[in-house]
Amino acid sequence: MAAGKAQSPERVQAVADELLTLAQNALGDLRSLVMQMHPVELVERGLTAAIRSHAASVESASGLHVDVDADDDVAEPAGVLPAELQEDLYRIVQEALHNVVKHARAGSATVRLRRCGDAGAELLLVQITDDGTGLSGEPTRAGALGLVSMKERARGWGGRMEIRDTGAGCLVEVTIPLIKVDPR
Repeated sequence: MAAGKAQSPERVQAVADELLTLAQNALGDLRSLVMQMHPVELVERGLTAAIRSHAASVESASGLHVDVDADDDVAEPAGVLPAELQEDLYRIVQEALHNVVKHARAGSATVRLRRCGDAGAELLLVQITDDGTGLSGEPTRAGALGLVSMKERARGWGGRMEIRDTGAGCLVEVTIPLIKVDPR
């Protein structure tokens, strides 16, 4: 545009409307990123509720049907499991579901949370299964950042994370030993 030429009011309005839409989208994306960094629901309602909320979000965004199957007492009431452990478990589930959406070509996934074992050796078991393509006989990439992060989070609590084919998809399984804390 040549200097000194005026824009029509309609053109100025169209540009302003487009800028407003871009700003609103950027704000929505920023809010979503902040929530992903530290989900408020995890703090306010606990691990199971936060995972259910994330599963609903994944389902809405991707079309993947996600079922959450959790024992009532797996992590509630809040405070039974350390907040840091709850966040690490949430992040593991979040990454596993991300991988299902990204790689598995699955129609459905299930997240299971269970306490198992006896009073002397109680474990927290987290399983994420899907009905997708599985690993197709291929080994997982050793340096895949998401898988490394999941394994490190589990190891940090004395646990383990494994991923394997199930014949009807893939299974990510995390076991964390639960240590009884004296409430005094």
